[in-house]
Amino acid sequence: DLGLVSLFEFMHTTEDLGKLKTAMRSAAAVLARINAAKGTQPVPFDFYGEIRNKVSKAIANLLELNLKESLNIADFERLLLQEKGTEVVYIHGDFAFWNIFVDPATGEVAAIIDAEDSEFGERAEEMAHFIVGMIDGRKNNRLLVMHITELLEVFIEEYVRIAGIDRAALYDQLPYFLVSYLIIGAYRYYRKWGLWDW
Repeated sequence: DLGLVSLFEFMHTTEDLGKLKTAMRSAAAVLARINAAKGTQPVPFDFYGEIRNKVSKAIANLLELNLKESLNIADFERLLLQEKGTEVVYIHGDFAFWNIFVDPATGEVAAIIDAEDSEFGERAEEMAHFIVGMIDGRKNNRLLVMHITELLEVFIEEYVRIAGIDRAALYDQLPYFLVSYLIIGAYRYYRKWGLWDW
């Protein structure tokens, strides 16, 4: 036993906002180091086709369930036009709160597990996965609900600083992947648990 706890558990057991910010900075630094390896090929075209197929299926299933909000694949495709698909970087593949372990005394990241989905891909996809996990993981936690924006800003600022990338370019790329995760997640959550929360 190394005495480490998952970032998810840490976020739900500490009342120290300073330690939570340390954990966000530390996670951002680790992710920036993972993403430092650059690929030599562009993201393959079928990468976007695969995402589009998953989103199309989720939208169709949600519409069959009489979802009141209007979902339209054309709106999603407009986001793809904004997504500039810059460099290809090495990604963890599941950089999520349950796969990141921290020292509970400091909040510093000490270990990462479950990298079997690691590959070369887009940094914005991995960032979106982390952000959606953070938003979903804040449920039932007053401190996180109150400070989610601040914690995400700390994470993004540290990532941008260490990775040496343009914040505006990252923000241009994020909506496509954020919407992808949210739409696919909405259907999965409803199918598994009957929840409309997403």
